[in-house]
Amino acid sequence: MVLHDEDIRELPDDDPEIASKLKRDNERERKNNERIAEAARSAPVFIAQPSLEAELGIGRNAYDKPSRIAAEVERRSRDELPHCLRDAVRALFAEGG
Repeated sequence: MVLHDEDIRELPDDDPEIASKLKRDNERERKNNERIAEAARSAPVFIAQPSLEAELGIGRNAYDKPSRIAAEVERRSRDELPHCLRDAVRALFAEGG
């Protein structure tokens, strides 16, 4: 089983410099996503879009991301968790994990 961030970001209309950088980053991430899918083979793949921290409302560059993600997951009810995380956990337990 694989759970990963898609990391494809929307391009801003108002900043060509940032849009150009994000376009390059997005292309790199598309290739990474293809590699992940190939490596997963037949394993289930769950994708946070654009990222788990974005789905949880946590800043992309937060210095304490892991602890903030853990706190946010703990704070939320099961139904309030991002679908990718809920589905991955369900699949893990279905496989006896």
